[in-house]
Amino acid sequence: MALADLRRIATFYSETAGPDVSENARAFLQKAIGRLVTDPVTHRPGKRGTRECMLTKYPYVLIYRTTAHTVRLVRILHQARDYFSR
Repeated sequence: MALADLRRIATFYSETAGPDVSENARAFLQKAIGRLVTDPVTHRPGKRGTRECMLTKYPYVLIYRTTAHTVRLVRILHQARDYFSR
């Protein structure tokens, strides 16, 4: 689902702000995702066993789960969205 979220975000920026902004957003998000691997416990605990990395340049939150050996990105959602509300 996170990959679909990334594609949706890139499409949104491409359609509303142009391809350069879309590429910058995609690159920023991918770099932030890469940083999760090096220090996954830095970010606040989330809901249902997740962690949340709140981004500042773009209004998104990276929602991920960690185990002893992996970091799994679950979703990339707009910060205003109420996720896992059920």
